Amino acid sequence: MKMNPGKTKFNKLERKERREVNIAQVGSNVNSARELKVRIANGLGALLGLTKIWLKGNPISQKTKIRLYMITVLPHLLYNIHATALTGAELEKLNTAQRRHLRKVLGIYWPNRLSVRATYRASGTRAVSIDIIKRRWQFIGHILRNSDQAPAYKAMEIYYADRLPEDEESNRAKKRNQHQGRPFANLPQIINEEFKMLPRTTRIELTGGVAAGGISEITTIGHIRKLRGIASDNTEAHGAKWKKLVKAIEDAAEREWHAKERRRLRAKRNKLRDRFDPPEQEEEQPEQELYPIFVKTTNRANPNARSGGRVR
Repeated sequence: MKMNPGKTKFNKLERKERREVNIAQVGSNVNSARELKVRIANGLGALLGLTKIWLKGNPISQKTKIRLYMITVLPHLLYNIHATALTGAELEKLNTAQRRHLRKVLGIYWPNRLSVRATYRASGTRAVSIDIIKRRWQFIGHILRNSDQAPAYKAMEIYYADRLPEDEESNRAKKRNQHQGRPFANLPQIINEEFKMLPRTTRIELTGGVAAGGISEITTIGHIRKLRGIASDNTEAHGAKWKKLVKAIEDAAEREWHAKERRRLRAKRNKLRDRFDPPEQEEEQPEQELYPIFVKTTNRANPNARSGGRVR
């Protein structure tokens, strides 16, 4: 494939205008919030287009319905979504949309209810956010195995470099601007957080070990080159080392999701218990007993001697 320079479009993104950006490239929008709405709307449209298949009286088996859902509806939620910087709350919106679809496919309508874990168990699926993490790391492997002149890898080198590229005289040896406050959600930050879901010893072991200079984070161009060597290593089976790393991150993401779900259920249970069985109120003690005040007094006979005296 050859690029036509005359058809190239250059877009400049400003930090203060990040929420108003509306740039669609290769079927995806740069604005994660807009892209999320499009994915959910397209998935709902594909689901409603096959309503006759999801009806209870249809002779199609439940297993076949789930397979049809996985190949006709789920791709609308997952298309290019691994290349979008979604926050945890935005990923949970995708999980909610997926569960709503699955309950419709399983024939669960109000007033009948099906819990979160029961929905995944009955359909034989899992949270779509876990699949997104798996796809993201598989896609990173493709980029790292590609040529070092590929645009995606060149963009990674420019981002992780300490200094700006020297293609212009004004940028020569110029450091990046360090912005104040919490950084916005971006793919390099998300990749580093997903990598850190693994224990530190596991991270170092999967990236070569202590002797070979294993890494525990992904923040510099040196770390990217280390991952590039692992993704391109074919000493064992074809890409076995990278597949092992991706599998470990996938399993860690699934454990993290289950732990988060347990915390949610525990908080919900405690809230219901406090609502229907409120704790007994303790007797209010006088403020003087709860918060005694102490001051330092001076002995008149000996001004250098001090003793603590309780006023109240």
